[in-house]
Amino acid sequence: MLNSIGLFFSIVGTVFLICYGLPSKLHLPPKALLDQGLTEKEEIENEKIKKLARLGVFFLMGGFILQLMSNFI
Repeated sequence: MLNSIGLFFSIVGTVFLICYGLPSKLHLPPKALLDQGLTEKEEIENEKIKKLARLGVFFLMGGFILQLMSNFI
């Protein structure tokens, strides 16, 4: 059962990472690259994406840990 829960967490984390990328990746619109400034709305959107990407990493690592624990129980 623990292995199945870990697998589910890993799948969810992988989907988050596919959709939102890695947390260190910058998500800047092309216009922002030209004028080197972001509007408040773009900054809020970037923070939201970073949080979801970090959540994906959390789920992925949590899933791996649960799968590893299931081998020793």
